[in-house]
Amino acid sequence: MTGDPLGGRHPVGYLVTNTGDAWAGTPGSVAVSGYVEGDAAVVVARRAVDRFEGGPRSVTGELGLAGALTNLAVIEAQVGLGREALATVGRAERIWRRLSAERPSVYLPELALALNTVGLRHADLGQLTAAVDVAEGSVRIYRDLVRVNAVAFELDLAAVLANLSGYLWQLGRRTEALQANSEAEEVFARWGGANPEAFSLHLRHVRENIARMNAQRGPADLRRWELGAHSFAS
Repeated sequence: MTGDPLGGRHPVGYLVTNTGDAWAGTPGSVAVSGYVEGDAAVVVARRAVDRFEGGPRSVTGELGLAGALTNLAVIEAQVGLGREALATVGRAERIWRRLSAERPSVYLPELALALNTVGLRHADLGQLTAAVDVAEGSVRIYRDLVRVNAVAFELDLAAVLANLSGYLWQLGRRTEALQANSEAEEVFARWGGANPEAFSLHLRHVRENIARMNAQRGPADLRRWELGAHSFAS
């Protein structure tokens, strides 16, 4: 589930190959080749969800459905279907929550990713208290994962902290917001020292958020991080 860790805006679209691998790297379901945009992207993404829902019940099927739902939620959010996107990613979250209860070492990272996305969708709708609640849940999971494998999960933790700080700031919890962003800055700065080319942009965006908070700039100016399984892959 590849995301845009820089929080940028891109053309809305859904890439499907004739092998059935759908955009964002999740198992696909339609024999179409090419790139579709806008409402057509929503149609194709919903078709992928429908296929997995109609398939046999298995762990593989649940994994495919969760991935297809996540893809659909991203596209719905980008075409302005905010409430639909929240409901869709909420379904994916419930799947990851169930699977992670059975095999936490395998599926907790996916649950943490899903919670970050749920928080973003709540924030899109102005539901900031709910966004804080789920983002804090994602942070708790990532902190546990970092204790086991910092290399794999520390950057995701930093990104979720940066998102959380934005929600806190908009709620007027300024001290907590700056603390969360400062922790994210420290992580990106440390990783950037070893690989400036890969992480300088993330570090700059976090520092821009801190500067905008200190300058009391509007919430629309704050960067957000959409995460995916390969958000920080080199």
